[in-house]
Amino acid sequence: MKDQELNALLLILSGRARVEANGQQRAMLYPGDFVGEMSFVSRKPTSADVIAEEPLRYLVWEAETLEQLYVRDPEMKDALQSAIGMDMANKLAR
Repeated sequence: MKDQELNALLLILSGRARVEANGQQRAMLYPGDFVGEMSFVSRKPTSADVIAEEPLRYLVWEAETLEQLYVRDPEMKDALQSAIGMDMANKLAR
């Protein structure tokens, strides 16, 4: 939901969802897309709603768990940040 603190990062495995902001559809999300990445990276409240268009399967990583992983394996942080950057670029290109 918009304007909520998001303490997790999601990755869609199957299904699709739409992103809405201010009552307008902004994007569609498909398998392989992250959900909540902007809030995860910026640590700011969510800026849009994500609504499932059909049943979704997804992975969830709690922010606290990822932060602990980053401490143990800094290369993992670089890899995940790179994947998030590519995901954002792909969404913009659509």
